[in-house]
Amino acid sequence: MSALEQDPGEETARADAVHWLVRIAERAGLGEAERPSISPGVKAQGAWSDVTRAYALSDADLSKLVAEYFRLNVADFDKAEHNAALLIPETMARKHHIFPLLENDRNFVVATCDPTDVEAERALGFSTGRTPPFEVERVLGPQLDGETKEDESRPPRILLVEDDEDARLLMRHLLERDGYEVRESGDGHKALDLLQEDQAFNLVILDLAMPGLDGRAVLQQLRGSLGTAALPVLIRTGTGSDQIEAELLEAGADDYVEKSVDADRFMARVHAVLRRAL
Repeated sequence: MSALEQDPGEETARADAVHWLVRIAERAGLGEAERPSISPGVKAQGAWSDVTRAYALSDADLSKLVAEYFRLNVADFDKAEHNAALLIPETMARKHHIFPLLENDRNFVVATCDPTDVEAERALGFSTGRTPPFEVERVLGPQLDGETKEDESRPPRILLVEDDEDARLLMRHLLERDGYEVRESGDGHKALDLLQEDQAFNLVILDLAMPGLDGRAVLQQLRGSLGTAALPVLIRTGTGSDQIEAELLEAGADDYVEKSVDADRFMARVHAVLRRAL
């Protein structure tokens, strides 16, 4: 378990019942001051002002010590885009192992997170409007000095994952008619194998209900892998409702479309997802 994944309160509770913020201050060589009496179970926002006062630290000073202790990169909000300074809900921060830095409000925190945690990056991007690093790389590509861009005239590539052969044939016809390059897969396992071999797809159209590995499981694996975490996914589902829509979007789908929609509406959803991605 990484430092970001463990609860700092658990560590400090085992170490002489000292609050974790106090221990961080003392590890930084500030132990000559009188140790404040703070229960290890007190939340950070409740202990923060006591620690800064006891050790004569500013909020920024204590934030820096916390960041160094957890090996975090702290954003320079003075140079960041406006939306990067938005506050992150504490419940989301805790859920995604985003560690709080400045805490001057009881309900919100300014936070950073483990850059290898895909879900945390996605949550931060959604909340602040920032583009996560893997999104930037997907859009721009890893461009080295002297590297030439690929031919931009190449049509977008779509992976079509559907167990119904007739439905696949119809969708492939519609997509290729609009100039897209299409590859097919009849089940979730084969789709994941294809994506391991070739990640140069611009969109996955994924059937939700398939035998074996269904669409939810495929989506979960795509979002859990750095190589496909940012790959746009359009889910096809037999039934639609606000609850299903919320569940799919929460799971990482970019959009969803009911199987009963006509060809024009289906293609409109495809165009919209690709337009946002490209």
